[in-house]
Amino acid sequence: MIVSDIVEHFAAATPDRTAVVDRGREIGYAALNERIRRRAAAVAGLGVRRGDRVATLSADRVEHLELICALSRVGAVWVAVNHRLTLPEVAHILADSGAVGLFYSEEHRELAHEAAATGGAWARPLRDEPAAGPGGERPSAGDDFCIMYTSGTTGRPKGAVLTHRQFLAGAYYLACGAGITAADRILLGPPQFHAGGAIYQFAHLLAGASVVLLPRFDPELVERAAAAHGVGTLGLVPTMMHALADRRPPSQGRVRRVLYGGSPVSRSVLRRMMAAYPVEFVQTYGQTEAGVIVTILDGDAHRGALAGDERLLASCGKPLLGYRVRLDGVTGGIGEVMVDSESVMRGYWRRPEATEAALAGGWLRTGDMGSRDERGFLYIHDRKSAMIISGGENVYPLEVERVLAEHPLVDEVAVIGVPDERWGEVVKAVVVSAGRRPELAELREHCRGRLAGFKIPKLLEHLPVLPRNAAGKVTKHRLSSHLVGQPVRGVDGDLDGPGRER
Repeated sequence: MIVSDIVEHFAAATPDRTAVVDRGREIGYAALNERIRRRAAAVAGLGVRRGDRVATLSADRVEHLELICALSRVGAVWVAVNHRLTLPEVAHILADSGAVGLFYSEEHRELAHEAAATGGAWARPLRDEPAAGPGGERPSAGDDFCIMYTSGTTGRPKGAVLTHRQFLAGAYYLACGAGITAADRILLGPPQFHAGGAIYQFAHLLAGASVVLLPRFDPELVERAAAAHGVGTLGLVPTMMHALADRRPPSQGRVRRVLYGGSPVSRSVLRRMMAAYPVEFVQTYGQTEAGVIVTILDGDAHRGALAGDERLLASCGKPLLGYRVRLDGVTGGIGEVMVDSESVMRGYWRRPEATEAALAGGWLRTGDMGSRDERGFLYIHDRKSAMIISGGENVYPLEVERVLAEHPLVDEVAVIGVPDERWGEVVKAVVVSAGRRPELAELREHCRGRLAGFKIPKLLEHLPVLPRNAAGKVTKHRLSSHLVGQPVRGVDGDLDGPGRER
C-alpha cells in the first residue's frame, strides 16, 4: 500500500463523502481522487520519475494535498518545506535533498524562484491546471515517501526519510489510538508541511474522515470555520491554544474534541483552554523521526487532572498501539526516551553517521529525557542537549520553565545555562512579560517549594520576544550565543551554591 491509495480506496467506497473543505469548497473523495490522478499525470509529464525528490512550498490548500498524493502515485519523494523559512534555509533544503523541482503556492513565488535558482531546480506554481495522460510508475510500500527536515534548533536541519510503509503505519497507529472514525471532521491547525500536520491530516483521511483547511491561523477564522463546516475536532499546537485560551467562543457548535501537540504547553494555558472549550482533550507527543506520534494523553487523563490529579497535565501520556518506549541510561529516575516501531524513519537523508547514532541497537534515540510514574505515564523533562549541569546536578530547563510559566507576570519563558567559574553552569531565566516585569526575587520566591534550590534561576533577563525558528520552536542557542566571553555575576546573597539555599 502507498499513501495515495487512501484516497483511491475511499473514492470507490464512499465517493460522495467529503474528503476536504478548503476556502468554503467541499470536495468529495471521488472528485479528489480524480484531481490527484490528473495532477500525477502532469507531474510525470514534467519528466519526474520514481525516486526523484520534489519539494513543495505552500500554504495549506487542497492543491497541496493533491500534489503530495500525486508525487506518491508516480513514486517521487515529497520534500516538505516550511514556507516560513528564509531564502538560505530553503536553498539548503533543496540542495541537500537534491530536489529536481519545487512547486509553490502563489504567495511564495519570489522565494520559490530565488531558492530554486540557487540549486538548479525548476520552480512551478502549484495551481497549474493538471493534464490527463499516463501517471508514471507506481512505487512499492518500501520506497521513500517523504523527506521531512528537522527544525534545526542547534544547527543545520537533517532530513528524516519515511517510506510509504512507515508513514502509513504512523497514521494508522494514530487513527486507532485517537479513535478517529469516518464521522470525524478535523480543522487542521498544524500546517500540512509540518510532520504533525501531515500525520493528523492523513490519519483522518485513512479513517475516511474529513479535513478542513485554513489559509492561515486566526482565532476568529477558526471559530467561523468550525461553526460553518460542522467541525468536530480542533487540531492545534500550543501557540494556537494560547491565542484561543482567553476567548469565549460564541458557540461550541459540534466541536467535541481538541487534539493538540507539537511542543510543551503550560498548565495555565491548558487549564484556560479547557475552560473555554469544555470538550475532550487529547495530547500527542512524538517526533518526525518516530513517524510521528508516539504517545497520547487521553481524555480520561485530562478529566482526572481537572478532578485534582494536576500532575497529569505535565505528562504526555502512554504509548500508542504499535510503539514500545523505554528509558535508557536512567539516573535519578530520568533517562533518554527510546522508541521502537514499524513507523520509525529509515534514516537521515545522506547522513549515515547521524543515522547510525540515532538508530543504534534498533531503537530510535529521541534525544528527549523522560521519566515514568507508577501508572506508566511518561513525562518529558527536556532535550538531552539542553540539560544544564550545575555543581554536578542535572537541571532540565523544561521543568523550570513549567514552574515559572505559572507566575501571573510571566507570559513566555525560556531557561538556559550560562557559564560560571565556580559551578560550571548556573540557571538563567529569559522572560517575556506583557505588563509589569517581575523581579528576580519574585520569581525565586515563586519557585521555592516547587523546585529544588539548585534548579531555581540565579539570573534573569527580560526580552520583548523569544527568538524562534520557522517551526515556532525557541532557538535557545541564539539566547546563549551573546553570553560567550561575558562574565556571569551572582545576584542573590542568600545562595550557598546551586545545590542548597541557606
